[in-house]
Amino acid sequence: MVPPMLIPVILAAGESSRMGCPKPYLRLPEGAFVEVIAARLHKAGISADGVIVFNPAHRDLLNAARLPHFRAVPNHNRELGPLHSLHLAIGHIPDASGVILCLADHPLVAVSTYGLMADAHAESPNEVILPAYEGRTGHPVILPSALFEGILELDPRLPGGLGRFLAGHPLPSRIISVDDPGILADLDTREEYLQALGGQAPQS
Repeated sequence: MVPPMLIPVILAAGESSRMGCPKPYLRLPEGAFVEVIAARLHKAGISADGVIVFNPAHRDLLNAARLPHFRAVPNHNRELGPLHSLHLAIGHIPDASGVILCLADHPLVAVSTYGLMADAHAESPNEVILPAYEGRTGHPVILPSALFEGILELDPRLPGGLGRFLAGHPLPSRIISVDDPGILADLDTREEYLQALGGQAPQS
């Protein structure tokens, strides 16, 4: 049996308006947000070359980041939102069983969470995989390749975006319980960032 090929994708093309500076390149003790995500994915055994979709205005910051296993894809139409970034990413990956979709403002996800999700994908490569902490689902999410065609057909401005699409799709979903508040930690503001530097996942 050929093992499934799970491709990591990092969406990092936002404007970071609430933070006031480019979030993907803010630093934690392990490195910039995107570096932390990439390194933890690799430690979890998700070692296939990935894709990072970035804001072209931040190209110099991206070039300074250590992302040796990621192909950088610029998003020149950021007003279309994150679904357009996902379209770009899917268009730049090779044949794969699925993608593990990571958001650049969620750098606190544990290595163990990535590993559990990858294991779940290996067992059930045709299921959507979501992590949950204390009953609440968060990020990242694994999207099987069976969804790619439907996702690419979506209007990027679809109200509700990817979540609405997944809720209405017949493909089964699997929720993995994890002891990891990092899946819920969306670092959108300076206060949340400073709290993360203090060693705590911001409360949402």
